[in-house]
Amino acid sequence: MPDDIDAEFEATQRIGRRINAVFQAERAVAEPVAMPPEIAARMDAFIDELTGTADDS
Repeated sequence: MPDDIDAEFEATQRIGRRINAVFQAERAVAEPVAMPPEIAARMDAFIDELTGTADDS
């Protein structure tokens, strides 16, 4: 019995991940409240630091 459940889980795992990704994307796009400007600025700076595009002057 547990082997049957494991096999079913493995067979549906890929579609489950894709459904979850679509849900997460829809949720992010449908966010009704805008990010506060100070948070957006901090996030931009953090991303710039991670990607190496920060202004080093």
